[in-house]
Amino acid sequence: MEHMECDYRKWLDMAQCQVEELSLSLQNVEQELLQSKSDLDALQCKYSTLEKKYSRAKKYIKEFQKREKELIQWQEYHVQQLQEKDQEYNALVKALKDRVILLEQTLVGTQKQAEGLIIFLEVQCFDLSDGETSDCEL
Repeated sequence: MEHMECDYRKWLDMAQCQVEELSLSLQNVEQELLQSKSDLDALQCKYSTLEKKYSRAKKYIKEFQKREKELIQWQEYHVQQLQEKDQEYNALVKALKDRVILLEQTLVGTQKQAEGLIIFLEVQCFDLSDGETSDCEL
Protein backbone atom coordinates (compact mmCIF):
# COMPACT_ATOMS: atom_id res chain seq x y z
CA MET A 1 0.00 0.00 0.00
CA GLU A 2 2.76 2.28 0.75
CA HIS A 3 4.01 1.68 -2.65
CA MET A 4 0.70 2.76 -4.15
CA GLU A 5 0.52 5.70 -1.91
CA CYS A 6 3.98 6.69 -3.02
CA ASP A 7 2.96 6.28 -6.66
CA TYR A 8 -0.10 8.41 -6.06
CA ARG A 9 2.03 11.05 -4.43
CA LYS A 10 4.43 11.03 -7.34
CA TRP A 11 1.54 11.15 -9.69
CA LEU A 12 -0.05 13.97 -7.67
CA ASP A 13 3.25 15.86 -7.55
CA MET A 14 3.65 15.43 -11.27
CA ALA A 15 0.08 16.53 -11.84
CA GLN A 16 0.63 19.59 -9.64
CA CYS A 17 3.80 20.38 -11.59
CA GLN A 18 1.90 20.03 -14.83
CA VAL A 19 -0.91 22.21 -13.48
CA GLU A 20 1.63 24.86 -12.43
CA GLU A 21 3.34 24.66 -15.83
CA LEU A 22 -0.01 24.86 -17.60
CA SER A 23 -1.01 27.74 -15.33
CA LEU A 24 2.22 29.60 -16.23
CA SER A 25 1.69 28.75 -19.86
CA LEU A 26 -1.89 30.01 -19.63
CA GLN A 27 -0.69 33.25 -18.04
CA ASN A 28 1.89 33.66 -20.81
CA VAL A 29 -0.74 33.00 -23.46
CA GLU A 30 -3.15 35.44 -21.79
CA GLN A 31 -0.37 38.03 -21.64
CA GLU A 32 0.43 37.43 -25.32
CA LEU A 33 -3.28 37.72 -26.08
CA LEU A 34 -3.47 41.06 -24.27
CA GLN A 35 -0.36 42.24 -26.12
CA SER A 36 -1.83 41.06 -29.41
CA LYS A 37 -5.11 42.87 -28.65
CA SER A 38 -3.15 46.00 -27.81
CA ASP A 39 -1.14 45.66 -31.03
CA LEU A 40 -4.37 45.07 -32.97
CA ASP A 41 -5.95 48.20 -31.47
CA ALA A 42 -2.86 50.24 -32.37
CA LEU A 43 -2.85 48.82 -35.90
CA GLN A 44 -6.57 49.51 -36.30
CA CYS A 45 -5.99 53.09 -35.16
CA LYS A 46 -3.13 53.47 -37.66
CA TYR A 47 -5.27 51.87 -40.36
CA SER A 48 -8.11 54.26 -39.61
CA THR A 49 -5.72 57.22 -39.76
CA LEU A 50 -4.24 55.98 -43.04
CA GLU A 51 -7.71 55.40 -44.47
CA LYS A 52 -8.70 58.98 -43.61
CA LYS A 53 -5.50 60.30 -45.19
CA TYR A 54 -6.12 58.16 -48.27
CA SER A 55 -9.68 59.49 -48.57
CA ARG A 56 -8.42 63.07 -48.27
CA ALA A 57 -5.72 62.40 -50.85
CA LYS A 58 -8.31 60.96 -53.26
CA LYS A 59 -10.49 64.02 -52.69
CA TYR A 60 -7.56 66.37 -53.37
CA ILE A 61 -6.59 64.42 -56.48
CA LYS A 62 -10.14 64.67 -57.84
CA GLU A 63 -10.22 68.39 -57.05
CA PHE A 64 -6.86 68.96 -58.75
CA GLN A 65 -7.96 66.95 -61.77
CA LYS A 66 -11.13 69.06 -61.97
CA ARG A 67 -9.10 72.27 -61.69
CA GLU A 68 -6.63 71.02 -64.28
CA LYS A 69 -9.50 70.26 -66.68
CA GLU A 70 -10.99 73.72 -66.09
CA LEU A 71 -7.58 75.33 -66.62
CA ILE A 72 -7.07 73.42 -69.87
CA GLN A 73 -10.53 74.49 -71.07
CA TRP A 74 -9.77 78.09 -70.10
CA GLN A 75 -6.44 77.96 -71.95
CA GLU A 76 -8.04 76.40 -75.02
CA TYR A 77 -10.72 79.10 -75.01
CA HIS A 78 -8.12 81.86 -74.81
CA VAL A 79 -5.96 80.26 -77.49
CA GLN A 80 -9.04 80.15 -79.71
CA GLN A 81 -9.78 83.80 -78.89
CA LEU A 82 -6.19 84.76 -79.74
CA GLN A 83 -6.37 82.87 -83.02
CA GLU A 84 -9.63 84.61 -83.92
CA LYS A 85 -8.15 88.02 -83.02
CA ASP A 86 -5.06 87.18 -85.07
CA GLN A 87 -7.23 86.27 -88.05
CA GLU A 88 -9.20 89.50 -87.66
CA TYR A 89 -5.97 91.49 -87.39
CA ASN A 90 -4.52 89.81 -90.48
CA ALA A 91 -7.75 90.49 -92.40
CA LEU A 92 -7.65 94.16 -91.35
CA VAL A 93 -3.99 94.46 -92.32
CA LYS A 94 -4.74 92.90 -95.71
CA ALA A 95 -7.71 95.24 -96.21
CA LEU A 96 -5.52 98.23 -95.30
CA LYS A 97 -2.78 97.08 -97.68
CA ASP A 98 -5.35 96.66 -100.44
CA ARG A 99 -6.74 100.13 -99.65
CA VAL A 100 -3.23 101.65 -99.72
CA ILE A 101 -2.55 99.99 -103.08
CA LEU A 102 -5.86 101.31 -104.43
CA LEU A 103 -5.14 104.81 -103.12
CA GLU A 104 -1.64 104.73 -104.60
CA GLN A 105 -3.09 103.68 -107.94
CA THR A 106 -5.72 106.42 -107.71
CA LEU A 107 -3.01 108.93 -106.80
CA VAL A 108 -0.87 107.87 -109.74
CA GLY A 109 -3.89 108.13 -112.04
CA THR A 110 -4.78 111.53 -110.61
CA GLN A 111 -1.20 112.71 -111.00
CA LYS A 112 -1.19 111.56 -114.63
CA GLN A 113 -4.48 113.40 -115.21
CA ALA A 114 -3.07 116.47 -113.48
CA GLU A 115 0.04 116.34 -115.66
CA GLY A 116 -2.15 116.05 -118.73
CA LEU A 117 -4.27 118.98 -117.53
CA ILE A 118 -1.20 121.10 -116.86
CA ILE A 119 0.15 120.32 -120.30
CA PHE A 120 -3.27 121.07 -121.76
CA LEU A 121 -3.46 124.37 -119.88
CA GLU A 122 0.05 125.27 -120.89
CA VAL A 123 -0.84 124.55 -124.49
CA GLN A 124 -3.99 126.69 -124.18
CA CYS A 125 -2.08 129.47 -122.50
CA PHE A 126 0.52 129.27 -125.21
CA ASP A 127 -2.17 129.43 -127.87
CA LEU A 128 -3.75 132.42 -126.19
CA SER A 129 -0.50 134.25 -125.91
CA ASP A 130 -0.05 134.15 -129.69
CA GLY A 131 -3.03 136.26 -130.39
CA GLU A 132 -4.07 137.90 -127.18
CA THR A 133 -2.65 138.93 -123.90
CA SER A 134 -3.21 136.41 -121.26
CA ASP A 135 -2.86 136.25 -117.54
CA CYS A 136 -2.00 132.53 -117.56
CA GLU A 137 0.56 131.59 -115.02
CA LEU A 138 1.37 128.06 -114.18
